[in-house]
Amino acid sequence: MKFQVCAKDSQSEYEKVAADAIRDRINHSNSSKYSFITFDVAGTQTQVVFELFHSIAPRTSDNFFGLCKQFKNKDGEVIGYGATDIHRIVKGMYIQMGKIKTKNADCPTSIYSGEFADESFHVKHTEVGLLGMCKRSGL
Repeated sequence: MKFQVCAKDSQSEYEKVAADAIRDRINHSNSSKYSFITFDVAGTQTQVVFELFHSIAPRTSDNFFGLCKQFKNKDGEVIGYGATDIHRIVKGMYIQMGKIKTKNADCPTSIYSGEFADESFHVKHTEVGLLGMCKRSGL
């Protein structure tokens, strides 16, 4: 790992160094997959990058990646997280979002044309920043 020291004591310099380090890790990873979501709150956009647990749950990771990119299902309908709303925030715990709107609301949505088997429960949601996916929406 290479460290870089900023000569200037400004927040923007630190943010640039952090962004460069993240970009370097993403572009040179042989084992991890990354995706991002851009949040737009009152006209201010913030991008959040996710490192996916592809080595543990490849089908789930590929599904999340596919939903972020958006895809067309067999009926030609565009499916994905684009323009989905945040519908629940529990302060200090989690943000719940990503309810995909489709013509057939009862149809499970995935890149695999429906529900697929759970792959792993090895990653526990015990720390900040972990991403979880639900098979079904209870909303």
